[in-house]
Amino acid sequence: MSSYRPLLTLAIAAAGVMALLAYFVKKRQRNREDICEFSDSLDHQEIVVMDGARDSKQTLQKMVDHIQELKVLGLDCEWITHENQARPVALLQLATPKGLCVLFHLCKFKSVRTDLPELTHILMDRSILKVGVGVLDDAKKLAKDYGLITKGCVDLRHLALRHLPKRTNVTSGSLAELAKICVAYDMEKSWNIRCSNWEASELTDEQVKYAAVDACVAIAIFFQLLKPKLPAGLENEEVIWGNITALCQGVVDVKFKAKLFPRIGIEKVNCTKVKKKKEVESLDELRGKNLSRVYSARKEPLYDNCKLVAPNGTLLTTCDRGKAEWYVKKDIGEVISENPLVVRLKFEPAGVPGPDREYYLQDKANVCVVCGRTDSYIRKNIVPHEYRRHFPDYLKQHSSHDILLLCTECHQCSWTYDSILRQEIAEEYDAPISNVENTPTKDDPVKVKVRSAARALFKHQSKNNIPENRVKELQKVIEEYFQVSLVDNEILENALKMDTRVTNEKFEMFHGEKVVKSLSLNENGYAEFEKRWRVHFLNKMQPKYLPKLWSVDHKHESQTAKKE
Repeated sequence: MSSYRPLLTLAIAAAGVMALLAYFVKKRQRNREDICEFSDSLDHQEIVVMDGARDSKQTLQKMVDHIQELKVLGLDCEWITHENQARPVALLQLATPKGLCVLFHLCKFKSVRTDLPELTHILMDRSILKVGVGVLDDAKKLAKDYGLITKGCVDLRHLALRHLPKRTNVTSGSLAELAKICVAYDMEKSWNIRCSNWEASELTDEQVKYAAVDACVAIAIFFQLLKPKLPAGLENEEVIWGNITALCQGVVDVKFKAKLFPRIGIEKVNCTKVKKKKEVESLDELRGKNLSRVYSARKEPLYDNCKLVAPNGTLLTTCDRGKAEWYVKKDIGEVISENPLVVRLKFEPAGVPGPDREYYLQDKANVCVVCGRTDSYIRKNIVPHEYRRHFPDYLKQHSSHDILLLCTECHQCSWTYDSILRQEIAEEYDAPISNVENTPTKDDPVKVKVRSAARALFKHQSKNNIPENRVKELQKVIEEYFQVSLVDNEILENALKMDTRVTNEKFEMFHGEKVVKSLSLNENGYAEFEKRWRVHFLNKMQPKYLPKLWSVDHKHESQTAKKE
């Protein structure tokens, strides 16, 4: 029996190797089938361009029908840059899991929110995930440009960091790289198409295909990343979607901190910006870290509830410790109580407090006025600073009534709602928010070209990486501008240091300044404008923990100061 043991052991080992090979062949074949299925699906994708010329309701209803069970859309945006200024989003791409890709040519609509109310509802629905790389940046731009609120955003880099196999080498985390890793698809990122005119009256076939692929690839990557993590044997789409949402827990509407991502697949790389004298973390070490930080919350309470009193003991206001101590430091106030800190002024205060002075006398809690959180809060200007800064001085003083505390999540949500009102105000007062024509200075295209040529030549001196004929072209650009026959080091240095900004003769005034100037023409313009923002905050955020006596009709100005 012992003579057969070596043969038996060899046979068992061979069988194990054959089984292992069969497993990898089958897995590779299955992956190839998934990849082929994705590549084929691109050729059969139904692409619809919405430009206002056709009825959108039928197409949008079809989109809604496609995401009844698997509630996810691939999202991407395209816009152009003119004179180094980003124009509003020209094209919004949304792709469904069932092969429909709708391209919304937003620049062709007179009012996107009015003309496409169904789209507004889809974007606002947080239960419908919108996936892509840098998708929150796209959402922020949609809010800024059109007042479109987009919720349920999932950056694919979060899922790649969480669900890609160990030791996967990811360098940039771009959509093209993830497409190659996840679905073995090489995206054509032609510069001529990527930087083409997305505001053109008619999009070319190449533009349509390019834009559609971006959204379709995003949704394909999404499912390919999560597919291996789903339990085997699931057939019910509702159950499948329940598992998918569980796998996305903690990354919905969370911005990705991109600077750490390029190193997750490289095990030993010096990274002085992230860590000093230590090599960067591996993929496994980074998986548990929070890579998002949208806002920087306060480290100290906003309300110290210190008190200032007049020489006769009359309570004037509650304030922060720094302000109270300032009066003491200047020897114009004296401490009469340490806990709580009470400072009595050594002079009679000028002016008579406003009609709602009681609001400023009460103690205020350091909590988010919307949800009540006490561990994280940020100052919220109910009337945005871009308007308040142009108000008369008497209205800029004693304005703490319109400064409240919000937690980071509520602050982000409130900012999005504010973008909608700002857009309405921009249209109402003919005061554009972001417009290449509405800046005091602009880039001179000739100077930009000269400086770019100088930079290229400067790098060429050390790297010697530009063909001779191209070097001559770049030198000619500089020679013609400076009217010289030779580009020496002095000329090259002048071109490198050139200021390309020039006065914009078309500039009128900034958005906030123009709005406030219009308000000044109405006797009650400022008060009505303040009330408008306060009502907007109440309606959209529905705060449950507002300070007592906070009112939309609050009059905070000093009557004496107003007369002056």
